[in-house]
Amino acid sequence: MYNYENISPYLRIAQELGFADVTALIEWAVCKNFEEFATTMEFCTITCDRLRRLLVRDDLAVANKATVFRSLVTWLNAQKLDKAIHQSMFEDLFALIRLLQVPSNFLPVMLSDHRECSTST
Repeated sequence: MYNYENISPYLRIAQELGFADVTALIEWAVCKNFEEFATTMEFCTITCDRLRRLLVRDDLAVANKATVFRSLVTWLNAQKLDKAIHQSMFEDLFALIRLLQVPSNFLPVMLSDHRECSTST
């Protein structure tokens, strides 16, 4: 079973020591298990930069991009941010989601259920 808590220290060490191949392998494992990873407490503790690096990857394994959106909202809601920073961070990260791959029936729900998608907040 995949456990980010177990591999996180190895990722940090590999990055600190400049082991590009090891870093790439661990990041690949995270991407291949993204849906499971996004449901963990560890997911909510990753940095914005690490989340950004995950969102732009072509090998992010998810059923659909709506899952990526839900994960982004979960991550943002776990951050302790003031409203302006929250909105700015949401806009930056939301732009990385490939909306053409979001099911068309999910878009109206996404826009109505999440205040982050509204320009009137």
